[in-house]
Amino acid sequence: MRPPTSPQQVLETAQPFFGGSGRVGVLFCHGFTGSPWSLLEWARLTADAGYRVSLPRLPGHGTNWQELNRTSWQDWYACAEREFEALVAECDQVF
Repeated sequence: MRPPTSPQQVLETAQPFFGGSGRVGVLFCHGFTGSPWSLLEWARLTADAGYRVSLPRLPGHGTNWQELNRTSWQDWYACAEREFEALVAECDQVF
């Protein structure tokens, strides 16, 4: 189960991407102050190649600086860990 989105308006270009249905999963994580947009092309190509892909939007990112300022590395780590665990539950191998 994915956590609800932030109450803050998320930019259209910052939406997460989940795709593919293969038994090998790939977790993409964008950088600090970035958004899924920076990795979207790679994530789509990877899904099209037959892999299950997760490209979450890290908490606070893709909104505004005030929202980002209310988050910490623990929030970002927890998001990445949730997505990793979701892939592990669905895949034989995860990268």
